[in-house]
Amino acid sequence: MKKNVIKMENRGIKQDKKTRQKEYIVILLIILIPILIVMGGVIWGFLHPEQQYIISDGTIEKSITLNPGSVDEACKALGFEDMIITKQEQEGGKIIVKVSPALHATIKTKQTSITVRFTECTVRELLEEKGFSFDDDDEVIPPLDTRLKKDTDITIIDVEYEEQIESEQVAFEIETKDNNEMLKGQQKITQYGVYGEKEVTYKIKFEDGEQISEEMISEEIVKEPVNCIIEKGTKEPETEDEKKQAEQIEVEKTAETTTKKLQQTVQVPEQQIIYSTNPEDLSTAGRAYVWSVPAGIQDNTVNKIITAGDGSSYEYTSVIDVTATAYHRVEEGGLTTATGTTTKYGTIAVDPSVIPLGTRLYVVSDGGQSWSYGPGLAEDTGGLIKGNKIDLFFMTGDEANQFGVRSAKVYILKD
Repeated sequence: MKKNVIKMENRGIKQDKKTRQKEYIVILLIILIPILIVMGGVIWGFLHPEQQYIISDGTIEKSITLNPGSVDEACKALGFEDMIITKQEQEGGKIIVKVSPALHATIKTKQTSITVRFTECTVRELLEEKGFSFDDDDEVIPPLDTRLKKDTDITIIDVEYEEQIESEQVAFEIETKDNNEMLKGQQKITQYGVYGEKEVTYKIKFEDGEQISEEMISEEIVKEPVNCIIEKGTKEPETEDEKKQAEQIEVEKTAETTTKKLQQTVQVPEQQIIYSTNPEDLSTAGRAYVWSVPAGIQDNTVNKIITAGDGSSYEYTSVIDVTATAYHRVEEGGLTTATGTTTKYGTIAVDPSVIPLGTRLYVVSDGGQSWSYGPGLAEDTGGLIKGNKIDLFFMTGDEANQFGVRSAKVYILKD
């Protein structure tokens, strides 16, 4: 019995110790938690001190204290939105900020278009700040020294220049000389004309990769032209034979004049035109026929048929844009073609690698409305006829000079 009482007393003592330990822990926690909270606040405040911000836009000044916050947060909290910081400095525990209203610019180039925020500055300063590159040739709108004080658009045009050298013909002149051994009315070519050649340098301007202008900056003659010399008779007929020759010359002149007048009013079929092969014959017979083909063709692109102003129609296989020049009978080689035929109206010199010799062609102005050379045959070549270039034959230098150089369309006719 006594042993049991002792055991119970010992158990009670142990329970009292555990209870007291728990009480000690609770008391300790009650004491430590506030201390820890205070210490944590102290540490937090040390690590994250309150910060006073003073913000001004030059008219209004406001301040705010944040813990700790940032300049952007302070601007937003004080109502300074869509502003750009122009100056920021710290005085003691204060951060003093100056802001300006944001301006907006849309910067456009060939590759991109972006909108940026900025404060008053020049175009050059803004472009350099935003990382845009340009050189002295480039065009900037508005100009680089323009001061920007409001929203604007800025365009950068990439400008490049290239030099291009082209070979061009140099026209020869026609000289006439009197020959007292030839009867009046007679004439002959004693020296054929030869075109010269010159190298012309052009300055080509490109804007954003597209050609804008072309300016000739120099030219150099690399081959001098050779003039055509025509001798004209001045001798009065003396003998009976000479008188008969003079009468025949007069008859031919009268017939030629009559033919010209008829051709101006009546369209002459091609087979009725006689083309002279005599080098002394500088007749313009045939000119009225060629130029009597009215301009203003109609192009049925679906069926590939062109109809000329005179009602004649032609089937074609393709169309080529070319540059057309003119040559004539008084030039060297002006009588016989590269294929051995005799030059006449409708003879066309081509680059055989572009238009094969023997191809039937129809040549009109670019657009087909202002002039028409009409049908022809690719049967000649020329030293300067390369690529998309053709040479149209005329009987005289006056006609060729009148034609000059023109943009043209060549219809490749169906065989």
